[in-house]
Amino acid sequence: MALERLGHKTYHAEEAGQNRHHMIEWGRLARGEISRDEILDFVAAEGYTAGCDFPISVLYKDVMRRSPDAKVILTLRDPAEKWAAGFVETIGSCTYWVTKPPMTLFRPGIGDLHLWLWKQVGMTLDPETLAVPFESAVAAYTKWKEAVIAAVPKEKLLIFEAKDGWQPLCAFLEIEAQVCPSAMGEAYPYAWNERAVMVRLNSVMCFLSDWWLVICFVTCTSVPSLLVLAVRCCCCRAASVKEKTV
Repeated sequence: MALERLGHKTYHAEEAGQNRHHMIEWGRLARGEISRDEILDFVAAEGYTAGCDFPISVLYKDVMRRSPDAKVILTLRDPAEKWAAGFVETIGSCTYWVTKPPMTLFRPGIGDLHLWLWKQVGMTLDPETLAVPFESAVAAYTKWKEAVIAAVPKEKLLIFEAKDGWQPLCAFLEIEAQVCPSAMGEAYPYAWNERAVMVRLNSVMCFLSDWWLVICFVTCTSVPSLLVLAVRCCCCRAASVKEKTV
């Protein structure tokens, strides 16, 4: 939200998830059918000038290679254990249902992308639940932070926390102080805390992924019976009205 407020069309996880053709392309990348340059060309062709969150954040080295003037913002949520606790309950627990129908029918490529993403950031998965274990999330967070700091030149890297507000972000992006939102008294935007919603969604979707065929069968066999019953009720009502009229 902050980068968009500063004038950038930003590629978030929502763009990949909500647009079927985007997810298809990311799935192709995950399966090795297209290159990293090709997926970045695809994103650039859609008009995006910045990226945030999975899946595009794992390609930061490729973005730097293609655009030497690119800057990297490493957003932290320390300590690692605090971040991991929220992660494993939300995004880290959804691989089970995103790699199975009905999700893979509606969003082809999403399962391949998830498995590829966790591999890219060094996370392991529980063999039964396909969830990211807490210890793996903590280790991956720490390793990723260290890797980014080591790979990005200091002058092109901003280590940032949301509590820092607008000023360091504006300074890093060379936005004049007088037009920085902080100069107008605008509070830094915080994303809606969707942890409780995501936990509930995971439970519902895990249930659906296990029982969707049964649900579809029951629905398909019940609808014709309900239609027949509705027609009979209408006919009986019409006959009753006719008798009263006579």
